[in-house]
Amino acid sequence: MNRAEYVCAVIGLATATSVAPATPPDEPLLCPPGSLDAEGPTNPDDPWTAVISEDNINSVEPLRLQQFERYSVFPGHICGMRFWGWTIELPEGPGPITVCDEGGAVPFIIEFWTVGPDELPGTMLYSYEADAVGYPADAEYFFEKSNSTLELRVYDVGFYFQPGGCPVVPGVGYVSVRGAGEIDCVFAWMSAGDVGDGQSVIRVNDGPFTLQDHNLSYCLSGTLADLAPPFGQLDFTDVIFFLVAFDEGSPLVDFAPPFGQLDFSDVIIFLTSFSGD
Repeated sequence: MNRAEYVCAVIGLATATSVAPATPPDEPLLCPPGSLDAEGPTNPDDPWTAVISEDNINSVEPLRLQQFERYSVFPGHICGMRFWGWTIELPEGPGPITVCDEGGAVPFIIEFWTVGPDELPGTMLYSYEADAVGYPADAEYFFEKSNSTLELRVYDVGFYFQPGGCPVVPGVGYVSVRGAGEIDCVFAWMSAGDVGDGQSVIRVNDGPFTLQDHNLSYCLSGTLADLAPPFGQLDFTDVIFFLVAFDEGSPLVDFAPPFGQLDFSDVIIFLTSFSGD
């Protein structure tokens, strides 16, 4: 049983609701300090793209476009995500692109997936219904084909289970963000800068996964050391959890390479994360 299968067996598939911060970020174009994985948005002066990722697009037949971006972190708790883009009105023909009047929080569906044998998304681990407010990101992007200029928006969400805890994810996987709001508005996910592997994945309805030649912008935040309740507080219960899991050879505390082997490197990663250094 590999680490991803172990996480599924221990935690199981889960559905939860996220919470969104009530105030805009201080630096809307940057990832939060201490992010576990960071792929910020492409600079407006560089070649960029924005791809539709929406749960139900207004069409004759039901249509779902789902975008995936591969992440790489030390295995641990993912407690928050930041991503960039717009919710835009579906144009009926040529003409300017219009940003939807969000009027507050926008509903999204955010999912975490394992990596399958073919390096494409494998099994879904978590699915979140996430309400997020799109704040101005102080950067304007010009859509040449529609002669439109739009100010980028930044969205922040936090992931929590009830009765408690951020989800535990394997060190490598896929994260997916898609809009779930009004049927005439769709979410356009902004590409990332010169980072990552240069690829993302798209899926139409329940069809095959297809590679694309661009990254998508996101940040993942969390903590490796916050292993046991009360979550959001590093204390002695986390130390006990780590010691017991380490003694039992649990992949949940296999933080550092060589993966598949618990050794002193995992202890160092835990102590560093716990101390905040």
